[in-house]
Amino acid sequence: MPDKKDWNISCFVDDEEVLLPKYRKPPGRPKKRRHLKSSESLSSNSYYCGKCGRVGHNRRTCGFFPKES
Repeated sequence: MPDKKDWNISCFVDDEEVLLPKYRKPPGRPKKRRHLKSSESLSSNSYYCGKCGRVGHNRRTCGFFPKES
């Protein structure tokens, strides 16, 4: 390729102003955001029992209903 001063550039290309891109795409797979329902809260760390429906334990550790032997 010849030197840069030897390039043949049209005047309408030479007069155009080149702008930077508006944003840069971040690398990697994009994060998905789930749309929360109005009944859901953002930080629900409590869990409910499947048997009795109370908060603070799960079905395995439920003591509300006695085990049948």
